[in-house]
Amino acid sequence: MTELKQAEELASRASTRFYEVDSKVIADKREKKNTEGLLEDWNVKRREWRHAECVLEKLR
Repeated sequence: MTELKQAEELASRASTRFYEVDSKVIADKREKKNTEGLLEDWNVKRREWRHAECVLEKLR
């Protein structure tokens, strides 16, 4: 498997994890639940996703 293909898969998985947490934060905010812990997780997942996207861009 090429380095580019691995980076694409990593970026795809990171994106999926980010959007899963993002959807949960949105749902909890609608229900007026405490989202403090989720927001920390959201920030971590967003950073992981952005890093994966940057690596992918450099390889392209």
